[in-house]
Amino acid sequence: MLRSAKVSWHNWALGVQLYDDAVDVEEDFGSGAPSWTVLRALGDLSRGQESAPTASPESDAFYVAALKRGAVFETLRRAEWFLRQSALTAEGRFPTWVALQEACLDQTRKLREDLQALVPATGGP
Repeated sequence: MLRSAKVSWHNWALGVQLYDDAVDVEEDFGSGAPSWTVLRALGDLSRGQESAPTASPESDAFYVAALKRGAVFETLRRAEWFLRQSALTAEGRFPTWVALQEACLDQTRKLREDLQALVPATGGP
């Protein structure tokens, strides 16, 4: 039972961190924090260029690219996966924890869907 609790907690922590990375992508970029979402978006920006960019893109341009090219959506989908795994691992053992995971998963999915409705992503589904 302890192993299931640890695995569920670990998956929850990863899901919450990815959610935070998606929500804070512009702030992380501005402060130079190399979150997975920031690195993914920067990689998308440099793809198709013949040489590496010599200057960092401006914050607004970066954020628009992070949304339109799908880094934010992909991060939220990954967060959903970890939150779902957390709930599945806890199922039948920790009912209160499962309810929390389902609420986190629902919030993450709704944010992704709302953003996708507002910003058609070329990198999203």
